[in-house]
Amino acid sequence: MTRALTHGVAGYNRGCRCRECCAAYSRYRKDLRARHAERGLDPADPRHGTVNGYTNLGCRCRPCTVVASAVNAANKRARALKLRAS
Repeated sequence: MTRALTHGVAGYNRGCRCRECCAAYSRYRKDLRARHAERGLDPADPRHGTVNGYTNLGCRCRPCTVVASAVNAANKRARALKLRAS
């Protein structure tokens, strides 16, 4: 028995990638990041100094910023190498 596909965040979570589902999921993630940023990250939280802390939780402390910057630079170098190889 298959479930009827509902569109929106639930549809996106089940694999639908139509415009409606993608837009709903994008709004959901944007709102979630905003709520995390409003609440802030406890200084004792072990997620400090991680890309997750910077990207998903909105933390802009020095350790989170440094790690996110380093990961972004490494990804940029990897993309450049991939382009040169092809």
